[in-house]
Amino acid sequence: ILFHLEVIIRNTYWRLTPVVKWVNRQKSAGKTPSPRISSRELIAHLDSLGVKTGDLLIMHSAFSALKGGNETPEEVIRQLMRFLGPEGTLALPSIPYYKDAPDIIQTMKADVSDLVLDYDPLTTPAWTGALPNALCRMQGAIRSLHPLNSMVAMGPLAEPMMDSNLSGDLPLPCGRQSSWYFCYRQNAK
Repeated sequence: ILFHLEVIIRNTYWRLTPVVKWVNRQKSAGKTPSPRISSRELIAHLDSLGVKTGDLLIMHSAFSALKGGNETPEEVIRQLMRFLGPEGTLALPSIPYYKDAPDIIQTMKADVSDLVLDYDPLTTPAWTGALPNALCRMQGAIRSLHPLNSMVAMGPLAEPMMDSNLSGDLPLPCGRQSSWYFCYRQNAK
């Protein structure tokens, strides 16, 4: 039943994508740009939210919002790792970008059962931004082997987070062997 519910939700979402984009454009017209902050301000905010040394932190962020400190993506990641300390782990969504993939509307309308896309966790770029791509290139970072909803992580939990991503009879992108489920079990923040 849950599988069918997910299929219905995803179908509805992707079929309404043009409408959602139009509504978002209308809402953002005339708005002032989002403020830009430094990694120091981000860390102060994370601290105020209860994130502390030794935590497993999942971060979703557009790097453009973090340009207030004139730092590179690598510098922002290093600051976050210093904040989390040697016992802490930083995880970022690093969903692969496949240059040969059809757009999502085409995949909803066409038979893509024979589609094969090459995924190499070390070289396939992430469409999720500058921070995950920077972390993927950093020494000690480990990226999920799952080619759909992958993550990249650094810290002591990175290896166990990724070690069974493709295990089991049906390794789902958010299933029980996924890095996402690992983060859930570890009470990630």
